[in-house]
Amino acid sequence: MKKIILLIQFISSIAYSQFHEISVFGTVSDSTGNSEISYANIKIAGAIHGTTTDVKGNFYLVIEKLPATLIVSHVGYQNFYLKISEKTKFPVHIKLKSKITELTGVNVTAGKVEKILEKRPYDVWDYEIYEDKLLLLCFDITTRLVLSDFNGDTVCSVKVTKPEMLYKDCLGNVHLLTKDSAYQIFYDSKQIILLYASEIYSFIKTMKNCVFELNGKLYFKEYSRYEQQLNYYYFDETYNKPDNFRTILNTHNLSIINSLKYIPNEKCKYIDEVLFFQKQFFEDSVYCPLIKLKDSIYLFNFIEHRIECYDSDGRPIENKFIDIDFHKKDIRKKTILTDDASGKAYLWNIKQSISTINRIDIKTGKLKETIKIPGYTQLDKIRIYDNNLFFMYRDISNVYHINYGYKKVYKMKIPG
Repeated sequence: MKKIILLIQFISSIAYSQFHEISVFGTVSDSTGNSEISYANIKIAGAIHGTTTDVKGNFYLVIEKLPATLIVSHVGYQNFYLKISEKTKFPVHIKLKSKITELTGVNVTAGKVEKILEKRPYDVWDYEIYEDKLLLLCFDITTRLVLSDFNGDTVCSVKVTKPEMLYKDCLGNVHLLTKDSAYQIFYDSKQIILLYASEIYSFIKTMKNCVFELNGKLYFKEYSRYEQQLNYYYFDETYNKPDNFRTILNTHNLSIINSLKYIPNEKCKYIDEVLFFQKQFFEDSVYCPLIKLKDSIYLFNFIEHRIECYDSDGRPIENKFIDIDFHKKDIRKKTILTDDASGKAYLWNIKQSISTINRIDIKTGKLKETIKIPGYTQLDKIRIYDNNLFFMYRDISNVYHINYGYKKVYKMKIPG
């Protein structure tokens, strides 16, 4: 529990260095009909603080440092960025533009795989989903951060020095990690800006335990008892303290581990062999992912063979614990993926280096259609957003191609 408190303090220190509260209030509405937009998300760039509009489109938010940039988002609307430079006593009226999907003469076939930035001689080191765009860490002559849309058209780019990787935290912020520091990446609708440098060791040590934020609560995970016990906590800003959410214990594995600990003294010389067996026999840790889909929480409890459903406040939903069996063959080769835009969950399965994706019916616990990725083995870093599947792959099929040996990001449209 002490680690969770330290984590909250660390996340807060990333966002703010001063504490002079400024209140901002106003409305969010549609730009065409002036109708109020309910439950629009309003975030402060680089902060854990945020809010949502009420049913009438009203909002109230406290900013602790100026200048600050508000990011206003809602499904079906383009993101809106508002820079606050000084205190104001007047309401702010924000109008969001609808997202317009233009249909071209090209028919998109489900399962068709396309390269992102195919014509650019970039070797992609890493990538992440940034809002409704792709953020790529690339190398040609220099190392660059490239922001592109899902069709591979470059929005903007910036040179970076000595990067290691990209990291997406539990609040949805993307960070550039170097050997020494972590920088939050921010796009202000014109350029990419690196914010809030943090010492890399402290950043990784603390942020890796944060899972997600929902309804003013931050959820964390922590392992204990030879990583056979998984503890989920949440921090409620209202009460300013962490509290236990759910604990899962693999009693079978733990009993075997405990029996291996009591080895007679005369057999101590074999302890290395025993520890090696233990590492090979068990998974690295209990795998029971906690995910957020829209305004609900789902715990994939693979120990007790069920999906547990909770509301936005973390309360269990009655009669919503669903039995499952799709995980029983070999859970070590399966990963749960989420599509934050569509609110869907998927199972990523790897068998003999071939990847397949199955949509999970949250209501029944059954697997739906199987989505195969033919011709691509040993994929890296699969992400799903708005029914688009992305992955990294190093193409060595054509030695004469300009991009031979380069790692690229690929996109595949999956059934909606």
